[in-house]
This record gives sequence, structure tokens and C-alpha cells, in this order.
Amino acid sequence: MKKNKFILLSHKITSDTPVYSGTDKVVVTQIKDKQKGDSCNTFNLSFNNHTATHLDCPFHFSNNAKKICDYKITDFIFEKPILLDIEKKSNMALTIDDLKKNANKIQNNDLLLVRTHFEKYRNTEKYIFDNPFVLAECFEFIRKNWRTVRAFGIDTISISNIKNREEGRAAHKSALAHRKPIILIEDMKLSAIKKNYKIRKIIAAPYFIEQIDAAPVTVIAELF
Repeated sequence: MKKNKFILLSHKITSDTPVYSGTDKVVVTQIKDKQKGDSCNTFNLSFNNHTATHLDCPFHFSNNAKKICDYKITDFIFEKPILLDIEKKSNMALTIDDLKKNANKIQNNDLLLVRTHFEKYRNTEKYIFDNPFVLAECFEFIRKNWRTVRAFGIDTISISNIKNREEGRAAHKSALAHRKPIILIEDMKLSAIKKNYKIRKIIAAPYFIEQIDAAPVTVIAELF
């Protein structure tokens, strides 16, 4: 009999973390160093708030909308997550047709995860410049047909592709700039979910920093 287990669906933040084109790289600077005679070890961290696995809130694309600190932690607990395997190659779009093909799997789910399997390229430039992306129409389809879905996660650097910036902006607006927003979790580590396990619950714990639109997030999944 399998035991429940807990895994991370978020990537570590390192100096080699891939970032969206035009975004500053991660910089970790040691401020105090016990090996140099200091009383302790401390560090300064510098990175964009959309670095690594991160959670986008409505304020990302709408000024009069919720920021990270406007949410309660319970808003980021998902009791009925669902994982869809929809493999995508470089620069391919996730479409309504892709979602329709999986419609029979959706039953009152609150978090929709799409595993494109593009995560395997995360240590290459392809992950930054040639990632699959999501069409704006997908979020209206989700909102209309799967009304319980509150959040959407994917294993690509963004739902946007650098070569299709306008479509990417439209997709973000479609998800976030709406009276019923769909929170986004991008750059997820969905390869951690093996085929013989199912997801019971997911907790997404972002950094709660005032005034910001998004934050790196630790995503914990309970599997069974």
C-alpha cells in the first residue's frame, strides 16, 4: 500500500536560474562570512519578483486589482488539483482544442496544471527563447466551462513566449484582468510528479511582500 508523500513542485533559486528575456539574473552576495572572522553568515539576494517558480496576481496586468498581500494563505490551498499531460514542442501554443481533448478529466477542480514536458530544456537557452505558450482564449474557455478553477500552473518559464509578446500579454490579461481572475503559477517543476502517483492537495506559499504583483512561490504537493 502506497503512503502519502510530499514533494516540491517549485524550482530552487540559484545564480543559474533561467529568467525571462530582459530580466536581471539572480545575484547572491555574501555580506558576513564566519570564515573571514565575522560573527555569522548572512547574504543579500537580488532577483526579479518573476524569478523561478512564481505566482502572478491580478495586479500584474491591472492597477485596480489584488496584489500578493491582498490574499490569504488559504486562497493558495488547492484541495482538488488536476494534472494534464499535454506535450508541446518549441514555440507551440496551448489551444482550446488541447483543453477540449481533456475535458472528461475535469471535475470540479480548483487548480489546473499543464505539463508540457518542456521543463527538460530548463538548463538551455531554448527554455527562455522557444518555450510553448498559452493562447488568451484558453482562459476564457476555462472560466466558462470549468468554473471552479481558480489557478493555472505550467512547466514553462512563462505562459508567454518572447516571439509572441502580444499574445502573451493578451493571455496574461485574459487570466488576471477579470472580475474572476485565474491566478498563474509559472516555471513549475511538474516532472516531480511520477506516473504512479496522483495529487491529493497542493499548497502554494509565495513571499508575502507588500505592493508587488507577483512573488517566488514554494509549491508543496501531497501525493497518494
